[in-house]
Amino acid sequence: MKRYAIGVAVLAVTGTVCAQAVQWTEAEGGNGHWYAEGELVGCWTDAVAAAETLGGHLPCIGSAGENDFFAGVVSGYTWLGLFQDLDSPDFSEPDGGWTWITGEPFTFVNWGAGEPNDGVGDHDWGEFWPGSHQWNDVENCTGDRRIAIEWSADCNGDGIVDYGQIL
Repeated sequence: MKRYAIGVAVLAVTGTVCAQAVQWTEAEGGNGHWYAEGELVGCWTDAVAAAETLGGHLPCIGSAGENDFFAGVVSGYTWLGLFQDLDSPDFSEPDGGWTWITGEPFTFVNWGAGEPNDGVGDHDWGEFWPGSHQWNDVENCTGDRRIAIEWSADCNGDGIVDYGQIL
């Protein structure tokens, strides 16, 4: 499998540093998006803000292939762009109303065994487990979670595939 990597300038935003972005190419069956792992970010809401500041969003995983690719990008427990929308007509605990931050359809599911379970507290945010490549529902400020950022090939929506704008 051939991966195309592009160095991302060391960007410090609210303590988050991204060293390299990797593209899941269409030739590999991917979506052409770029992914990078960053530093630890304690709260999901802080991770969302940091990703947006860098022109991307937390990863939204729409297929088994994307999930497998993403597993090769991250090295630790990582925030996903997944949250439980308490205002959704489909909301119910523990498994109703889950939504991607981008609004794309929530059709692929890869919860770990017994997840989501809403544990102790409000487990309304999604994380990626690196060992099993599965997902878990956790509280907003769980700590020791990494940020990962996903960018489309056209970062600013101007119709140009602008890999350089990721730099």
